[in-house]
Amino acid sequence: MNLMELLKTFVYTRKKGNDIQKFIIREKDYGEVIVYDVFSGDTYLFTISQEGAVLFTNKVGEKLLYPDKGDLDKISEFIMHQQVRNMK
Repeated sequence: MNLMELLKTFVYTRKKGNDIQKFIIREKDYGEVIVYDVFSGDTYLFTISQEGAVLFTNKVGEKLLYPDKGDLDKISEFIMHQQVRNMK
């Protein structure tokens, strides 16, 4: 049986060109591993590990629904910053 505990929810907002992008990040603890589900609004995009590896993605047809590499790096950086902040 997989028991999951929702630990925290973070909001990551960034400006990209003239657009403001808002990502909802849900930190989940599965006992042996903590993962982060990333959403844009109500749309699930992907799940990443604490180390920043993409574990699962959402796709419509053949198109993956996650940000480009630069955005992915920024989101991973944001999550790592939150982890360090929580350790203090």
